[in-house]
Amino acid sequence: MIPKTSTKLKDAYCLRLANGQEWSLIATKGLNPWLTAFAKILELEKCQVDDQPKIIFTKARKKFTVRPKLDLPIKYPAKGWQRQNMGSIQFWQHDNLEDIICEVKHLKNDTLKITNMMQALRSIYDKIVKQGGFPFHCGMLEKDGQAVLISAPGSTGKSTCCRRAPKPWTAHADDAAVIVKHNGQYFVHPFPTWSDYLIRKSNKTWKVEKHFPLKAIFFIEQTKGQEEVIPIWSGQAVILVNQQITHTHRARHSKHKKAKALDTTKAMEHKKLIFGNACELAKHIPCYILRVHITGKFWQKIEKVLAGNPKPMEKPVNDNSIKLYTPKLVASIKKTASRRRTRHGK
Repeated sequence: MIPKTSTKLKDAYCLRLANGQEWSLIATKGLNPWLTAFAKILELEKCQVDDQPKIIFTKARKKFTVRPKLDLPIKYPAKGWQRQNMGSIQFWQHDNLEDIICEVKHLKNDTLKITNMMQALRSIYDKIVKQGGFPFHCGMLEKDGQAVLISAPGSTGKSTCCRRAPKPWTAHADDAAVIVKHNGQYFVHPFPTWSDYLIRKSNKTWKVEKHFPLKAIFFIEQTKGQEEVIPIWSGQAVILVNQQITHTHRARHSKHKKAKALDTTKAMEHKKLIFGNACELAKHIPCYILRVHITGKFWQKIEKVLAGNPKPMEKPVNDNSIKLYTPKLVASIKKTASRRRTRHGK
């Protein structure tokens, strides 16, 4: 089933990822300024509307309804849609279509506009997860065309490390990235630090289509002693990777009992899919604990690891290494996640 596109719809903002996934982002009347600002942050270029999947952003009614708004420049079938309510945004997806209808409300101030941009990426993340990838809470450093990720809970040194890394290292992101899988290889894209816009009113932009092969992931811990790198066997890596996937905020559930049960089932299936993706990544990407000092040269430790052509540690070296090297790190991640849920009332 191919929807009929109106001849009046001449262009869109296009987003392409390393795994071949691509979307046309299109806005209906009234949302053009918002989408233009969104595309500017993501450094997306305009392109002709073609046969690639589309995300249609349209202004919601005063209250979300159980039927999508179909007065759109593209003719869609009236039935067969499933919705996902994210509070200020509501997604509609169809079993027989790749396109997504995204109803947006609450654009009264800059904070709400940015919040809606964050939520709008949810529909893209869902598609990425189905293809073996996921969004990740991390900093992204690149040297000689190869990327490493530095991951840690918020306010524990991740952004500081990205700022301190000297040339020829380049920090492409300091808070979020998207990992995608293509032909058995993993690539990573930088994504915005949304708190920069919400708190610091930043005007920074992010080239989200830029991507590099992913070579290693480093989970950082602060230390007052000597800096060091500790390999993590894949079983431990799965735990840390799964906990740092940014796509963990809970979907809003319907008030109706039958629909609520369906939402819960879908959420559980999604969590299993994400965990499976984390397990698969840990089989191919080596992971490490990186203990950093405030005045140290942690990047030299990373360079030494990369020079050795690293591979994942498939099993513990001995019984002692079965114990997680960093119980404090896991506790800190859980505490940060709990604090985030409490702050957002989830």
